[in-house]
Order: sequence, then structure tokens, then C-alpha cells
Amino acid sequence: MFIDMSCQIRIEQFTRTKWNDLVCRAQGLSLQQMWQYGEAKQQGGHWKTIRMTFAQDGRVIGAAQANLRMLPFVNRGLIWLSRAPLLFDADEQSQASQLEAIFEQLKEYWVNRQKMYLRIAPNVAFSKENLSLFARLGYSIISSSPGWTSMRIDLTLPLDTLMKQMRKNWRQSLQKSMESKMVINEGLTTELLKKFSLDLRELRQTKDFRGGVTSEFVGAIIKCSSDETILRVFSAELAGQHLGSIIIAYYGDMAFYLAGAVNDIGRHISANHNLLWQAIQHARSEGYRWFDLGGAHPVNTPPGILYFKQGLGGQEYQLMSEIEACPAGWTYKILKKIIAAKR
Repeated sequence: MFIDMSCQIRIEQFTRTKWNDLVCRAQGLSLQQMWQYGEAKQQGGHWKTIRMTFAQDGRVIGAAQANLRMLPFVNRGLIWLSRAPLLFDADEQSQASQLEAIFEQLKEYWVNRQKMYLRIAPNVAFSKENLSLFARLGYSIISSSPGWTSMRIDLTLPLDTLMKQMRKNWRQSLQKSMESKMVINEGLTTELLKKFSLDLRELRQTKDFRGGVTSEFVGAIIKCSSDETILRVFSAELAGQHLGSIIIAYYGDMAFYLAGAVNDIGRHISANHNLLWQAIQHARSEGYRWFDLGGAHPVNTPPGILYFKQGLGGQEYQLMSEIEACPAGWTYKILKKIIAAKR
């Protein structure tokens, strides 16, 4: 534990239940901060998951799940925080001061004391004020790694309102698909998972698709979930012909579109529209507040996927670009490039 008058960083061991109960109190929770994600990340052998809490005056104000990757022989490495830290206070004024204290102590502990290369995808909105804050604290903005940008659907709205806010041609494609005899199966059975894995592998092979989640990583998350199911597959078929599938992650008040793949036949009859709409209705019926469309960056998201997601008429949001800090010296400049390339 690193202790400071303004903020305490505590590195602790957590059970799945204890950690998830803690972070689900926070606003803006992401899959990357769930216990299952951290455990799945370190199954590959290169990463070690670190879980931290932040306290002021004996009260926990935030938390962060991080990934540590060490380089052999030099006792130096990368500490990587994705969509973190999480804050628990709803008051914006309190959050502003807490955010500054936490980022200041992260740099003090990991960079100045542990001599690590610190890299963060902050869980804060993009703004000039936050740019100034990070610069003042000694962080560098990584312009080549823009902040996470996506769209989310407000599930408190009536279904007819959600339909009306869709782009006209999106709604027409959905209605056409719903009028067919297409069957949507959902759950987390071995059969559905196998279909999803095959769909995703075919997408990667035929479309030269390299980004996003892999079926192996999905399997690792499921393996770490035990009795707490945070994933669900939706699969479409017509007259015995498989059309494609999507997988949704659930955490806190959020349902998150993690990945999907629809074959040529499925695309022709708008199976992707039907699958996503069924997933949205399911999340709404289960009481989730938001449905995140899983990334909608104006430049980095492929144009066709971006156009498809924009058709739902969701609310766009953008987080800060990645930031970094490391000790001075040419050794760390080399170290930073080596580890960033391996990330």
C-alpha cells in the first residue's frame, strides 16, 4: 500500500464477488474492469492482473483493475489501465478533485516509485479541461491512440420510441427481417457458443478482420465466470440454415455488444438487424439501463459497421485519448516502444 495525505492506493487480492460488487457501484463501468476480464487476460501468461482501490480519509472513492507486463531481466515493465479508474461519488465537484488526486498518485506510485511505464485509457469524457488536467499532472497524450468512442441506447425509453429513433432504412430492414420466418435462439449453451466461434473465425478469415475480441478470449471469460453468467449469445437461422450470431456482455447497468458475425445469406435478409434488436429487447426486459453498441469511432470503425450502428440513433459519447508517463532516461524510451509493440 502507498499512503499519501490526499489519496491512498491499496493493492489487494479480491474474490470475484467482492470485486464485481465493488466496481458495479461505479458510473461508466466497462467490461475491462470486471473480474472475469482480468482473470481471462492473465490466462495467456504474459500479463498479471492488479486490482487497486483508492481511498481518502479512510473512505474508498475509486477502484481500478490493471494489467502488468514485465520484461525479462530488467525488472521493468508496463502497467496498463483500460477504462479506469472508476469513481464512486455521483457529485461532479467531488469527482473532479478525486480524479486529480488519483491520477497524481498513480503516477507517483507506479512511475516514480516502481519505475514502470504507466499507460492509461482514462474513464473520463474527452474535454479541454481534462486535457489540461493530465498535462498539469505530467502525463503525455498519445495522439495515435484516440479515446474510446461509441453509441448507447437508452433502455428506459418505450420500444416504439426506440423504433422511431432508428434511421428509416434501418427500421425498414428490421421490419423486413421480422416478417420472415427467421428464428432467434439465445443463451449460453455449448451449441450456441460453437456457432458463434465458427462465425467469428470465418469473419476473420474471409474479411481479413483482425481487430476486436477473439473466440478464444470469449472462452476464457466464460471459464472464469463460474456461476455468474455475464455473456449471452443470440443466433439466427431460417429454414435450418444458420445465418450468424452475436454475443452480448452484461455488467452493472449496461448491456454491451461485444462481437458479431453474419454470413452473406444472413446479411441479405437483414439478420444482423434482427439479432441486435432482439438483444436490445432482452436487455431492456432484464432491467438494464443502457445498451452500448460496442464502438463507433468516426475514423477507426470500418465505414460499413459505423453506418450500421448509427442507424439505431443512439447517443454518442467519447472518452479521453490514452495517456502515458514513464521515468526519464533513454532506457525508458526504448522500453516504452518495446512494450507498447507487444501490447
